[in-house]
Amino acid sequence: MAIAIDPAFVILVLLISVRLGVLFAFSPLFAITGMPPQTRVFLVLGMSWILASTLPEVQRVAATQTVDIIEMAASELVYGGLMAFGVHAAFSAFMLAGNLLDIQLGFAVGEIVDPASQERLPVIGTFLNLVAVTVFFAVDGHHLVLQAFADTIAVMPPGTPFSLFEVQALIRQFGAIFSIGVLLAAPVLIALLMADIGFAVAARFMPQMNVFIVALSAKILLGLALLFIVVDNIPYFIRRIPQALIVYWDSILR
Repeated sequence: MAIAIDPAFVILVLLISVRLGVLFAFSPLFAITGMPPQTRVFLVLGMSWILASTLPEVQRVAATQTVDIIEMAASELVYGGLMAFGVHAAFSAFMLAGNLLDIQLGFAVGEIVDPASQERLPVIGTFLNLVAVTVFFAVDGHHLVLQAFADTIAVMPPGTPFSLFEVQALIRQFGAIFSIGVLLAAPVLIALLMADIGFAVAARFMPQMNVFIVALSAKILLGLALLFIVVDNIPYFIRRIPQALIVYWDSILR
């Protein structure tokens, strides 16, 4: 029995897999798991095949020259990288908030080894990032991201030549990292600042007390107690990530 293979459909699946594969590779949502590379490849190809099946015949790629296919794959590589940057920037805000708390609590001198990436990471920053990813999957945020990605396939069909995008969109993503990170850590940072002022006054009136040792222990206890405030606010910011990604992707792909 002969099996008919549509070359245009195969090229379309491969181009979608390039965009989706880059998004998966550089996204903290999927890099955080210990998924084997073979499973990742089959997952990307399977989802690409499903997305390609939803596109009409007029959007299928008809290129047959190898050079044209390479150029289209390069464009998809760039588009996937820009989209992955949006996801990475959204979750970097939680890592930034954790880094700020690590510095203020004195945890910056100690690091942990991430078993997935084999990198040394800060303690509280890694904790907040893991909580953010867990909450994101718990509220079905990954479904919204995949739906938004499917919409980008329809708006920007695979094989579309790369064109200049709005640079201000990248600048806004950078700004969002710092603004969200500072907002998350602000309650704890303000409390620690007030504690530092109190210990400075105590050191002035009680010079015989070892303020450094007392303040270090007290700030750690205070910071860990107030850390629940930061964790409690994470779901609020997590629910805003899909909408922010849609706006960012629309600005770079339109």
